[in-house]
Amino acid sequence: MLPLMPATRRAFLSTLPALLPAQTHRKPNILFILADDLGYTGVRCFGGNHARTPRLDHLASEGVKFTHAYVQPQCTPTRASLLTGQHTARNRMWHVIPGYDYPYMRLREPAYRTSLERGTPTLAAALRATGYFTGIIGKWHLTTNEDGQYEQLFPEAASHYGFDCLPPVRQRHAIAGWIRRSCPCWPDETPR
Repeated sequence: MLPLMPATRRAFLSTLPALLPAQTHRKPNILFILADDLGYTGVRCFGGNHARTPRLDHLASEGVKFTHAYVQPQCTPTRASLLTGQHTARNRMWHVIPGYDYPYMRLREPAYRTSLERGTPTLAAALRATGYFTGIIGKWHLTTNEDGQYEQLFPEAASHYGFDCLPPVRQRHAIAGWIRRSCPCWPDETPR
């Protein structure tokens, strides 16, 4: 079992070489799962007992679990912080986009960024720079412009945020098949 690692982007990336066996130069596969509205005890490997989560528990037993980290209470701030390695006070994405502020809320909030800018240093770009093939599947929620919207980053904009691949919008219903056809890092057989 691997030791628990610090939960900052820089600390995590700096530990990657130590995870490799001395006799090989093969990089470990990294699968980062972000689930909205999943509490700390929502899965068994973190102490939950309300739902059976054998697949996630198995992944956690063979990988790295983040146990000391801070998250934001909403989608956009959490994703922006994890992807950029910056707290919301620095990346200015502390609000869900698009906003639902005044007149729906009683107070006006300070100005916040409504889209992650192209070229912002990201975890995906850092991994890509070290030779990883990067991809994103699922909810994006970091731009409200020509690069993407609430549910998706558009394929033509993926490289601006450090991603090599993402499924085209119309193929999202058949993710497994698309991954096997399109991603060079996917294993020959479908995981069970």
